[in-house]
Amino acid sequence: MTTKIKYAEAIKKLPKYIFAEIEELKQEKKKMGVDLISLGIGDPDIPTPDLNLDKIAEELRKPENQQYPPRMGSKICREGVARWYKNRLGVDLVPETE
Repeated sequence: MTTKIKYAEAIKKLPKYIFAEIEELKQEKKKMGVDLISLGIGDPDIPTPDLNLDKIAEELRKPENQQYPPRMGSKICREGVARWYKNRLGVDLVPETE
């Protein structure tokens, strides 16, 4: 059984995702033998440095980092979200209640 998806007219009118277009252009150029330096979406083109991986592994091994956060999230996260909303959108949030 095949499900056919019918998209809303508004969705059909959206332009193609710009990074999809860039990726298609990159692939075309690579097939032509062009040596590219990607300035696209920011996907890494080199491996993550061992220093970073080692620190991530160290933090992952800590039992306190292996639990789900409290229902309201951690205080530091709520404060960070409140700062982001204030700086980006000019919206005041109360981290203790929102």
